[in-house]
Amino acid sequence: MVSSIIGHLHFGGADLSFRKKFRLFFTVAAVVLLLGGIKAAVHFFGFEFLELNRLLTSGIGGAIFIIGFLLSSILADYKEAERIPADIRTSIEAIDGDLESFAVINNDFDLIASRRILIATIDKLRTGRGHASDHKNIPPVLDEIGKLTPIFGRLEGLGMSYPQTLQVKQL
Repeated sequence: MVSSIIGHLHFGGADLSFRKKFRLFFTVAAVVLLLGGIKAAVHFFGFEFLELNRLLTSGIGGAIFIIGFLLSSILADYKEAERIPADIRTSIEAIDGDLESFAVINNDFDLIASRRILIATIDKLRTGRGHASDHKNIPPVLDEIGKLTPIFGRLEGLGMSYPQTLQVKQL
């Protein structure tokens, strides 16, 4: 018997090497050092062709402002993406808790089948979003979630109240 799904809900962080964690930092640092060296060489040999004036500095400032404006909307997307694993875990735990509570009341409900589907959903989500699947293999996860639809459809017929059925479906 599948006792609980809590053991299957580990959505911990990825094990990344030091190089992978700071790859962007090292790339940007190398580009900045390269451009700084080129700028120093151009200045040292007197090859500067643009004189520093108000028009040039305002153009650079305007470009930086526009780039910052464009990147500001991306930050909200990153914050939203950061919340998704916690939302998925909370929803799965809530569905399992509601179904477990209903199984205590109604012996005709097959909690084991529901838990197997939830565990298979977690496993397929983990493998579908992993490195081996190139982080984009979601159709098997959606197929597994689709297997819950008939179970949710039978809940009201087995005696679960409509508001509680609706709440479980919305999770």
